[in-house]
Amino acid sequence: MAGRSSAPARCLAPAEGGTTDADERAPRVGVGHWPAAGLRVPVRPGSPVPAAGGGGDACHQQGGGRRRPGPDPVRSLGDPGGPAEHPCRHRIGAVPGVEGDRAPGVGSRPRPDVRHQHPRRGVHPAAAAGRRPAAPAAAGAPGRDGNRRPARRADLAAPAEPLEPAGRADASARREDRVTARADAVIVGGGLSGLSAAGYLHRAGLAVVVCEAGDEVGGRVRTDRRDGFLLDRGFQVVLPAYPELRRQADLGALRLRPFLRGVLAVTAAGRRWLAAPWLGGQAAAGAAQFLLERPRDSAVLAAMSLRDVLAPGRVLRQADPAATTAADLRGWFTDATITELLRPFLAGVFLDPALATPARLFHLLWRCFLRGGAALPEGGMQMLPRQLAAPLPAGTVRTGTEVTEVSSSGVRTAAGEEIQASAVVIATDGAAAATLTPGLAGPAWHPVVTFYYRLPASPLGAPVLVLDGRDELLLNDELLLNAAVVSDVVPGYAPAGAALAAASVPGRADPALEPQVRSSLARLYDTATSDWELLGSYPIPRALPVLAPGQPLARPVRLGPGRYVCGDHRDTPSIQGALVSGRRAARAVLADLHGTAPPR
Repeated sequence: MAGRSSAPARCLAPAEGGTTDADERAPRVGVGHWPAAGLRVPVRPGSPVPAAGGGGDACHQQGGGRRRPGPDPVRSLGDPGGPAEHPCRHRIGAVPGVEGDRAPGVGSRPRPDVRHQHPRRGVHPAAAAGRRPAAPAAAGAPGRDGNRRPARRADLAAPAEPLEPAGRADASARREDRVTARADAVIVGGGLSGLSAAGYLHRAGLAVVVCEAGDEVGGRVRTDRRDGFLLDRGFQVVLPAYPELRRQADLGALRLRPFLRGVLAVTAAGRRWLAAPWLGGQAAAGAAQFLLERPRDSAVLAAMSLRDVLAPGRVLRQADPAATTAADLRGWFTDATITELLRPFLAGVFLDPALATPARLFHLLWRCFLRGGAALPEGGMQMLPRQLAAPLPAGTVRTGTEVTEVSSSGVRTAAGEEIQASAVVIATDGAAAATLTPGLAGPAWHPVVTFYYRLPASPLGAPVLVLDGRDELLLNDELLLNAAVVSDVVPGYAPAGAALAAASVPGRADPALEPQVRSSLARLYDTATSDWELLGSYPIPRALPVLAPGQPLARPVRLGPGRYVCGDHRDTPSIQGALVSGRRAARAVLADLHGTAPPR
């Protein structure tokens, strides 16, 4: 049930706050401040110091130490309407050009009255561009304004420092030829966590590039179209009560269609409905039957559910980290209720038939099921990642772009492209993240296989999850199965005149199980399945990362200087966990680069 994933944009303005002491100190008369390089160079007395944005007003008034407004702030690369940067805090490499770029405020030709120095390597800006530096204008010769000027002491200054050897300059140019893009942050992976991080960083004003190896965003949350059917890659659902989902997604625009608030379990004693009694019909009858047959379990279920719904989330998160779901359930319910109802349901949620998942994760998810139920988007599960990607500027997401190398200064793709960035966020699944980051341990995985069938008509006509709750499954190690006719939930999952059923086997990823699955479906739905056409099977060995007892619910997202990681392997293995980890990574990036972060 829960199987799911792993540009030219704009630069962020500096963090709000006062200027530094260095900003407030005016340069001495006759000395200019070169912000990009942190240099002080001689200038013509009385002339303004070039500001970080090019020609225009100076950031400081010469001689008096008084500040006056500077020019229009530096704009982001490739976007003249981008967010502003402080004119005296220009970052080297934030503007297109050779590494280090030319000095802000310097035109296409060097000023004749200033000894310029390349901001990174001591190279004259003209030489960095492959030109011979212009000689200072002779005394009495016309200046740039066409007027003659008298000789000054500045004209007699010592000659400029030697230029960098040509071989080193050529090597630098070759390095720059390989750089195809620059951004503030590169996100490796266009799944839910990567799109979450990209969205937060973009809204904060950063230039973001998202590299996705697949042909579309989504990671493990993808939907295939086949002969008019929508086949999610593994049976997945949306829990509308997920807090981070409500924060980031427009649930109304997803047009969610809910499952019935309950399940239909097939037990040794027959079919048993466990659903909210106020739903009426078979649900009410099943709830009444359960209450009469197992009054203690009914009361315990109500008490536990009430606690999980009303208790603050921190109370559930701070429960015993070593307790497993199986042990926790044994402290609440009888073995019959666990075997027939809770184990088959939760095995589909965690993809963990042994229920070794931490109990506190069970209670957090149980709370969300109770508060909002489960649902499917009208256009399939991939509508969620598509919606998260939609607000990003055109060109931000680069599909078909596999990243093969990661460093603190950028990434290299399989095509040999280099994208430079101040921050790299690895938002792949845990296995791929471990491959890109030596020293990062990859998680263990829960597998699942999902089969999709074309039916002539729905055997139930109700949007309900069907569970196999027979005792002999435990005794004979038979398949644990859960199924749903998803076209009963969202009619658009199947074309007119047909129905679509999904059956999942948690803990297994073997498509050869199909004959056994078909036989189990005949028993679950009490109907012949010989005319059910198999549309496809999805064996997913890495469906959900394992969260072992004792592990923290949130793990670090900082890998080292300029490198970060996010994904459901860094948080809870769920859509909620993927989205939260993306936000946490974005907060870390913004805090490290600019001392700011989005709201918690």
